[in-house]
Amino acid sequence: MSPTWMLPGGLIVLPLLVVALVGFVWFMVLLWRVRNRPGLAGAT
Repeated sequence: MSPTWMLPGGLIVLPLLVVALVGFVWFMVLLWRVRNRPGLAGAT
């Protein structure tokens, strides 16, 4: 087990890591959808 997670900084690094991962995946999905639909703005 890594003792770094017990440090006060670990309480900040862990949520940031999760937010960064979720944000990255969301951004890639958004980019993929925009690339598949070039006319997304004029679709509706």
